[in-house]
Amino acid sequence: MELGLLKFKDMVKYNNQLLGYKIWHSIAPKNIRNDFIQIRTAAHDTRSIEKLNFKKTLSQKKFLQSAPCLTIPQAWSEVDVELKMAPKLTSFKTKIKNNILKSDSPEVSI
Repeated sequence: MELGLLKFKDMVKYNNQLLGYKIWHSIAPKNIRNDFIQIRTAAHDTRSIEKLNFKKTLSQKKFLQSAPCLTIPQAWSEVDVELKMAPKLTSFKTKIKNNILKSDSPEVSI
């Protein structure tokens, strides 16, 4: 997008990823952080450990598909590991917004 504005669905994704960053880096309030389990160690090697993800809650209920306990881990898992380890919140915000805008912009070929 030329103006750098996010669509509504992208704003939801952005905010979920932003909250995921705050939870992961212990910036979010403790009562919110307590609802999410970071996958840091396991008895066996898993891809989730190296990708710095949250444990995902499984739900078959349609009305729970938009609950933060499901949407935040899903959005966070889509973030690159390098971005997840960004040292400052401001740099994370800028990079994640740019990634979302790039993914939405149509490729123009001449």
